[in-house]
Amino acid sequence: MDSANQDLNLFTSILPGMVDSSPETHHAKLNLTANISSILTKYGYDIFDCPIIESTELYAMKSG
Repeated sequence: MDSANQDLNLFTSILPGMVDSSPETHHAKLNLTANISSILTKYGYDIFDCPIIESTELYAMKSG
């Protein structure tokens, strides 16, 4: 595998333990998250968004 394909594979491969979801499932999760967020905001909670999970190789490549 050449370097360009190897670099592209870092961006497109699914990490172990992670799963892809359909657009319908993704939209359902977004709607659920929005509803829960709306309710919790009324009770004084703030949103906390964690960074996405990345492979070590991709993180090292981005960090230099």
